[in-house]
Amino acid sequence: MGIKEEYLAKLEPYLAKDYLLVLEVLIHSDISGERKDENLIAQILKKDVHDVRKILYHLQNQNLVFSKFWKVNEKGWYVNSWHVNFKEIERFLESKKSEEKEISSQIFSENSNFVCSFCNTTFDYFEAMENSFICSNCGAPLESLADYKVQEEFVYSEGEKIQYLQHSDK
Repeated sequence: MGIKEEYLAKLEPYLAKDYLLVLEVLIHSDISGERKDENLIAQILKKDVHDVRKILYHLQNQNLVFSKFWKVNEKGWYVNSWHVNFKEIERFLESKKSEEKEISSQIFSENSNFVCSFCNTTFDYFEAMENSFICSNCGAPLESLADYKVQEEFVYSEGEKIQYLQHSDK
């Protein structure tokens, strides 16, 4: 996987398709050393220049891209040349991952435990997360201990019902 595909794959969960397409063009132009202005990007993507400009400004607000002015001809015309801010992409991804961790730790408190339904090994939330919620002993998927207890209680309560029905039949 090349650098372009790697960055785009990492950004895909966080950005809309049109934003990724603009970034793809910019990453390619930065790697090849070409300058791209919003008009060229719009031509390449077959999109309206105003839509491309809006996307570029949104990406610039996130510090994912930046622009430089360069002189086009002898008349003194200047054009924005857009570039990817690779360092900020890394920071952006780190901040999104920390936001996800924060949200997931709110969903599962630090006291949440997970159990392997096959070998009954118990893991705390962070151990389970490190192992991608797969048991490090046997490779089976982990279940939330709260869900596991609910299942046990359901089985137990169903057993009580069956037992109660058997006694009531007598």
